[in-house]
Amino acid sequence: MVAVYKPKSPELLSGDQCITLHGVTVETYRKLSSELGDRSRPRLFYCEGSLELVSPSPRHESLVEFLRSLVRICARLFKKKVYGFGSMTLERADGQAGGEPDAVFYLGQSTSLHLATRFRPGVDPAPDLVVEVDLSSSSQEKVKEAGLYAQLQIPEIWKYREGNELQILIFQEGKYIEQTTSHHFPDVACELLRQALNLHDTKDPETGLQWFEKQLKHMVREKKKQ
Repeated sequence: MVAVYKPKSPELLSGDQCITLHGVTVETYRKLSSELGDRSRPRLFYCEGSLELVSPSPRHESLVEFLRSLVRICARLFKKKVYGFGSMTLERADGQAGGEPDAVFYLGQSTSLHLATRFRPGVDPAPDLVVEVDLSSSSQEKVKEAGLYAQLQIPEIWKYREGNELQILIFQEGKYIEQTTSHHFPDVACELLRQALNLHDTKDPETGLQWFEKQLKHMVREKKKQ
C-alpha cells in the first residue's frame, strides 16, 4: 500500500489531518471499520481500493455541529420530521465503497434505523440529506457519478469547504448539480446558509443560529400572508 499524507501546508494547524492509503482491499477496510466501531476518530472513507482516514479538527466538528443545528431549525420551522444519525457508516450495494458522512438525516419519512446495528444497502432507504465539511480532505470522490452518494442516490448534500464555500448539491439524472436553494427546504437559499456560517466565524455559533432562526421565522410569516 502507498500512503499519501495531506496537506503539507500551514493549514494543517487549523484543518483536518488526512491520510490516504492506496491498494487497500475491501476486507481490510471492513476489518478496520469493525475494529474502530463507534469511535469518532479517525473517520473512514473507502472507494475501490483507496482508503481515506480523517482526524477532524475542533473547527471541523464545530462547523458540522452548526450545520446539523441549521438542518434541525429548518425542519422545525417548516414542520418536517427529522431523524439524525450523526456520522453513520454508509455502504454501496456492491460493497466496493463505504464511508462516514459528517451528518446523515432522514426527513419526512419514518425509519427504523434507530433500532438497527448497521446500515444495510439495498434494504434500508438512503438518507435524504448528507452534510460534508471539507477542510483538508475532499468529498469529491463521494459525489462523482460513480461515487458512494450517487450510487445510493442521496437526494441532497450540503457541502462546505474552507473559505465559507457552501454548496447545495441536488441529485438529478444520475449526477449532482449545484443549486441555489435546498430541495427539502425550498425557501432556504444557499446564500442564507452562507451568511449564517459567516456569523459562526466572525461572531460565534450561537449568534449565527439565532440570526438564522430569526430570518426563517420572518420568511415563514411572510409566506403565510401570501
